[in-house]
Amino acid sequence: MTYLARAWAGRFGGQYMTAAEFGALKLGALDGLAGGYVALDDADMIAARRDEPLLLFYNMIAAKGGRVLLVAHTGPAGWRTGIADLRSRLNSMPVAEISQPDEAHVRARLRAAAAQRFMKLSPETINYLVPRIDLSYEAIETLMDRLSGEVSIAGKAPGLALARLVLEGLDEDREEDEGAG
Repeated sequence: MTYLARAWAGRFGGQYMTAAEFGALKLGALDGLAGGYVALDDADMIAARRDEPLLLFYNMIAAKGGRVLLVAHTGPAGWRTGIADLRSRLNSMPVAEISQPDEAHVRARLRAAAAQRFMKLSPETINYLVPRIDLSYEAIETLMDRLSGEVSIAGKAPGLALARLVLEGLDEDREEDEGAG
């Protein structure tokens, strides 16, 4: 959901932050962000590790008229927090669950992501990619970023051969990451 959180922050001219970035902020920095739009990724990790700054930030946002989007793998009802006031506020927030895309959504997202990058993918290329790509928004965006870069280097349209090479490169990168971890 990182892609969607970044898109939301970008749409409103806001700030996207990870749990680690949020955890490193001092009180003055939190206050400076509170009047704007902030997307906090892995917010459940913030609540579990440092719940007091999250409560302070929530109160600052309410006072300054800002907006916050909390993104997590589970709903706030399942978050561990020792502060009853924070738990109450989290439980009163509207919650939306966004599932990973199915194949039809992947097809549509590939087309849209290509159009955003001023590219057009052939039906043959899309048919090749859909069953081979991870069913996640991040995987789609990563693939399209790399494909766009390769199109710029190669100076030609994003055909099936180039898409295949980019996808194989992503698979190799993932295997290296899994081997290193």
